[in-house]
Amino acid sequence: MTISNPVIYKGEVTSLLEKVEPRFGTRLGGDKVRFTGKQFEADHKKYTILIDQVKCEATAATTTYVECTTGKRDKLVPSSLSIFIEGKGLVSTNDLLFTYVFKWSDGAKTWGGELAPMDDETVLIPKGFNLLVDIDTSPKLKAVFV
Repeated sequence: MTISNPVIYKGEVTSLLEKVEPRFGTRLGGDKVRFTGKQFEADHKKYTILIDQVKCEATAATTTYVECTTGKRDKLVPSSLSIFIEGKGLVSTNDLLFTYVFKWSDGAKTWGGELAPMDDETVLIPKGFNLLVDIDTSPKLKAVFV
């Protein structure tokens, strides 16, 4: 078998993600996220950024960072990040992520219109539901199923 168009990896020209700030944001969208790294493109219009399969609209960029504003995440899907730069390809993300979260403290927004769980209750956390326990003291739950 002959490969007519081999792919050659060159670290010195591959875009590399080194930092994500902030690391968490609301599933409602509207969060400003900065991705910092090497070999980025200064034109923000050349970026396609998908967080959990939701478009994050690029708003600013330099050769060391790109910023975007998150969209609303409606589906429960595994966390993922894809940063594509037109003319350069995919950014190596180093397994770094921005994570859409449901905050424990958001009450009815997180718990489907109900109050947050209380002592002796059972909690089910479905796949793709990223729960941020942002309270000082949690109730003593009977069980937590993940």
